[in-house]
Amino acid sequence: MVTRNRHHVTILMPCTVLVFPYTGAVFLASIHLPSRQNTFKVSEPMTHRQWNPTPPNCSLTHLSDAERRIYDGTTKKAVWNLKSIQSSLSGENPVGAIATKSASQDMATNLDWRLEDAVKFVQALSMARYMGSEWCYTPNGAQAFACDVYVMGFNRITGKEHQQSDPWVYFKFSMTAQEDKLIVFSAHRERNE
Repeated sequence: MVTRNRHHVTILMPCTVLVFPYTGAVFLASIHLPSRQNTFKVSEPMTHRQWNPTPPNCSLTHLSDAERRIYDGTTKKAVWNLKSIQSSLSGENPVGAIATKSASQDMATNLDWRLEDAVKFVQALSMARYMGSEWCYTPNGAQAFACDVYVMGFNRITGKEHQQSDPWVYFKFSMTAQEDKLIVFSAHRERNE
């Protein structure tokens, strides 16, 4: 028998639980082993999101580049927790990665990259390369995604930052709603505008 409340799950029979999904999110649990009852104390859900900006209430096609930018008040602030995403990309059960059709074409044509190279790029990033955040829609325009933008010189062979690489790579990504996949929206040579 299993009983639940907001912060505890009680299992009335002995068992071993390594990962305990709870409402579709990933949680950290501490295990207490009283005599015939196993109680798992569940912490707040782990998330890759640092904050939740309010999406625009109109189509992005009607917004300028400046209007699509995301600010926390007047301050640039990353939407996604880079360290958390990097850990999830290389963990025991790594999150997947996908790319929009446009990003896939740019990676293949202009960077000679595969999706694995994009994952290496994210793993090599640091917050020093963060340029800002902006709203993007999926190609069919059905859903708005808060994306973080990074620009960095990168050696795809070594998988490390390489400041002398020219031009640097402009890279824009988000996470799926379930935060189980990294979505690459842009990956191309930096354009000096």
